[in-house]
Order: sequence, then C-alpha cells, then structure tokens
Amino acid sequence: LEAIGLEFIDDVLFADAVVQEIQLVAVGDVGRAEATLVRNPDHDRARLYVKNLASRTDYTVVTLDEAGGVDEQIAAFESDDLLTAVDLRVPGQAGETVRVAIMSTGIDPEILFVAEVRLA
Repeated sequence: LEAIGLEFIDDVLFADAVVQEIQLVAVGDVGRAEATLVRNPDHDRARLYVKNLASRTDYTVVTLDEAGGVDEQIAAFESDDLLTAVDLRVPGQAGETVRVAIMSTGIDPEILFVAEVRLA
C-alpha cells in the first residue's frame, strides 16, 4: 500500500468532495493502458496512476500550452507494465485549468494521454 500511496487511497475512499479523480484520455497508441490523476487541493501534490503502459520505456508528465505544445515537464517515470504511481505537483493557481499530458520520450516523443485539470 505504501508504494500505491496510502494518503491518496484514503483521499479517494474517505475524503470529502474536494478530491479530484481525473481520467486521462488516450490520444496515442497505448493499447489497454489507462491513467488517472488523483488530486486533493488540500495537499501540495497529486498522484498519477498508470496501468498497463509498456515497460522499459521512459515517460514524462508535462503541462501543455494553448497550442498543444509542451510548456513544462512536471515528472518523469518508467512504467513497470502493471501499476505505476507517480507523485507530482500540478502547477498553476486556483481557478485555472491546466492541460496535463503523458508523453513517451526518445527520438520521436509522442503525447499518449491528456487531461484538463481545474485547480480548486
């Protein structure tokens, strides 16, 4: 449970309505992979859960600008092909909407998942 993040499991199961569970939408070739971001505005960080994403590949979590280009890298991880949990901080101010994406890295980086996060 510690690897998954007991604090985040507690937030999802028992916290009040402020906890955000945001499903990232697949926009690239991800097979059966899925991604969810759990964010509690009372904490300074969020946790990204990714399952079934190809292993032995490095990925980055980025914010996107209005044109869809990379604005800022906020995390990096390597998938274990089962369930990967990544701590991160979604930058921005309360009231803003931030576009968050998971990208492959390497010679030809590709955006794989995207979500809009409304900061409370």
